Amino acid sequence: MSKRTRNIILAVVILVILVAIPFWPTLRQAFSSQEEDTQQASGISCTVTVVCQDQTLLPTLQEEGISVEEDGTLFSASVSVAEGATILDALEDAARQANAAVVTEGSPAYVTTIGGLAAGAHGDMSGWTYTVDGEMIMESCDVQTVQEGDEILWAYVTSWE
Repeated sequence: MSKRTRNIILAVVILVILVAIPFWPTLRQAFSSQEEDTQQASGISCTVTVVCQDQTLLPTLQEEGISVEEDGTLFSASVSVAEGATILDALEDAARQANAAVVTEGSPAYVTTIGGLAAGAHGDMSGWTYTVDGEMIMESCDVQTVQEGDEILWAYVTSWE
């Protein structure tokens, strides 16, 4: 390749860069959106619902400033998580959407608080449990993985009967 051809190619590359610079934020955002869409499309979809099963607690929870609907629902969300994500990952994603905090302790993880409703706050036997597609799971929420279409129900209970 001659020196003149090389200079022409270099000039064209520089010109393209100079023309593209003002559009860089828009281009970058477009590519980022495509990447996010691809990641979401390849994710596993599930539904996470968080409820208080003891209907007698609802007035007390509302007085405590805990946002709860008349049927006991604190929040419900559809989320898309990565393959291999755990039930805890799905809960945390749903809680972020609902602007609610999740607190865990230990390993394996035990969920102590969701949306301000804490285990032990309403009796020694009160706390959080979860089911997947209506079935009680005996694995820790940070071990059990999410499958496509799972319906995950987190329930605050005041007794285990």
